[in-house]
Amino acid sequence: SPRFNGTLPRSFDAEGVPKAPLPLIQDGVAHNVVHDSRSAAIAGGGARSTGHAIAPGGSPHGPLPTNLVLIGGGAADEDELAAPIERGIYVNRFWYVNPVSAKETLLTGVTRDGTFLIEDGVISRPLRDVRFTDTALGVLDRVQALGVQPSLVSEADFYGRRFASGVVCPPLRASGLRITGGA
Repeated sequence: SPRFNGTLPRSFDAEGVPKAPLPLIQDGVAHNVVHDSRSAAIAGGGARSTGHAIAPGGSPHGPLPTNLVLIGGGAADEDELAAPIERGIYVNRFWYVNPVSAKETLLTGVTRDGTFLIEDGVISRPLRDVRFTDTALGVLDRVQALGVQPSLVSEADFYGRRFASGVVCPPLRASGLRITGGA
């Protein structure tokens, strides 16, 4: 599991458990589940905290995987990713992404800092920001291509340092993201 600068701003979680890379999904196969002390005790079977506690003693909401890394693919840039799309949406960034149902990996959020129409493989005109609601596993299943160069995406001030987290992700092309309304 790779490490990237900026993705592990704290060396331990809220329970003092050291942070370490933990592969969750590799090549489309689930490998691990994150735990805090509470969820590990509930899981039993020798499960231990993986360093993902968001509150001392564990949270009733469960542990939270943060500082995620998605390794890049082979597409040179966004233009190459857009080329095969007849009609679609180019999203520069997702913002205010929150879980709706963690068990199903259902998330909702809005687009930010540039949402554009793709027509005949060309990123054309700006669109209003939109809200999406989809499952993380569903989106990953529908990924068609990944860009070569991953970059760090984070809230610049980490919500006043209360929630330090960063995500390293390359640009990607995925089909069928569920747009559920305006931002």
